[in-house]
Amino acid sequence: MKDEHILVTGGTGVLGMYIVEALLEDGFTDIEIFSRSGSNDRLSFANNPYVTFTKGDIQELHPLTEVVDRSDYIIHAAATVSFNPKNFDLMHSVNVAGTANVVNIALESNVKKLIHISSIAAIGRNEKSHPISEKTVWSNSKYNSYYGITKYLAEQEVWRAHHEGLNLAIINPSLIFGGKLWDQSSLQIFHKVYNGLPYYTTGSTGIVDATDVAKMALFLLQSDINGERYIASAGNISYKNLFQKMATFMGRKAPQKPAPKWMMSLFWRIEKVRNLLTGKEPIITRETVRSSSHMSFYDNQKSQELGWGEYRGLEKTLEEYCLEYKTFREK
Repeated sequence: MKDEHILVTGGTGVLGMYIVEALLEDGFTDIEIFSRSGSNDRLSFANNPYVTFTKGDIQELHPLTEVVDRSDYIIHAAATVSFNPKNFDLMHSVNVAGTANVVNIALESNVKKLIHISSIAAIGRNEKSHPISEKTVWSNSKYNSYYGITKYLAEQEVWRAHHEGLNLAIINPSLIFGGKLWDQSSLQIFHKVYNGLPYYTTGSTGIVDATDVAKMALFLLQSDINGERYIASAGNISYKNLFQKMATFMGRKAPQKPAPKWMMSLFWRIEKVRNLLTGKEPIITRETVRSSSHMSFYDNQKSQELGWGEYRGLEKTLEEYCLEYKTFREK
């Protein structure tokens, strides 16, 4: 299997680069990255002879059809992440229609297995703070983000393909922590904490190290597991503790007071007006206010029994990437 062709969509992204690094460390010698950005000189494998880069968009059948046709296995990590409601159509086009393109071509091309990187947001949230597991049934709720809705719909395309004969497994990561690509996705949280947060929000979330998600994807790729999904989350943490730990590791002032509801409500409205006037992405939206104020707990028991390895501790993950970011900012 190590010399068979592995396609990684979104391989230049926050998680994708860790997946490619894990494949290389495990001895894979024929890896193709398909992403909108093409190559990226900041990546450790930018000039690796075992890695090829193809620039393209999963929304378009060409050259997607060509790269899938020559692939034995696929790790589908490409997605658009946004908490701005104005970007719903884009997220739907990439996350839902793009995923449909990938699985439809994979069915026609006799791909041996696909690993779909979904999100914990695809399982959904509800008003009651019950632990969320792989058995949790999606329900319409004001706590579901537009991003979460598109990832849920993307999973429906994946499950349809499975019922049509595609061998696959799904990973649902919680909040992913990694390094290097500080302006992308969830890593933008480092900027906010470093620059100073006067208040913390009152919710909680799950955290997972990008290296753990990559290891899990590699394990599932080489296993006989078919038609299963796994929550990838090392543990749950309140945003208060998260922000305070991050600030401490980076030597910055930690937030000490909870953000009042009226203040958060005012902030997202101000940001919405600023977005309308300037076109700049809002720093806070109604979605981010709701999600960061909601107590969300994730059950990772199924993934712990999988046999891929053990999660890195939250403290170790936070310390490593906070120190890496601190060095990046202060060099």
